[in-house]
Amino acid sequence: MTFNLNDYLQTTYTDPECQRIIFGVLKRLHISYYCPDRADFEQDARLIMAKSMQRFDSTHSNLPSQHNHARYLYLYQHLYWRLIDRLRVQKRRTAQIQMSLDKDFANTAAQIQQEKILQDFAAEHEFTKLEINNFLQTLISQLTTQQRRYLQLLYLGYKPSEIADRLGIFRQAVANLRRRIIKIGRHLVRSTFH
Repeated sequence: MTFNLNDYLQTTYTDPECQRIIFGVLKRLHISYYCPDRADFEQDARLIMAKSMQRFDSTHSNLPSQHNHARYLYLYQHLYWRLIDRLRVQKRRTAQIQMSLDKDFANTAAQIQQEKILQDFAAEHEFTKLEINNFLQTLISQLTTQQRRYLQLLYLGYKPSEIADRLGIFRQAVANLRRRIIKIGRHLVRSTFH
């Protein structure tokens, strides 16, 4: 017995077990009724479940009807994984949008960072402070946008794993950003004093 996708989609509204699976997965993922995207997640869950039922029934057509338990386990896991993927994509997009909205903040953060470094009490003379300021301005001008964002988040006290989440990159990429900034700084020091 073959159904088209619309029939499976209708089943997600009428079958109480499908309803339980959908709302159980949403609850497990902490998508509450107060979440602004709740309705979108629910519709995506129904569509994912309908496609999963269609795929399961086409590949397991020889199973007797009393094996619904295996079918529901498959549907639950597949729905859970797909919604987790969607949440990760949404988190990355949100972080990217937030970083693009923080462009004005980026300039402010760089200025605050320079001012904090200039408050070095070990620097006895104005000339030393001026050298540090010039060095930082030169360093920041040679960094890429991603490297500047890394420095801003580091200055704000974020840990490497949090920086990776905020920038939407892997922790190893954060370590690479740090290494490149140090390399640029060392090159700048060598070229200044030699």
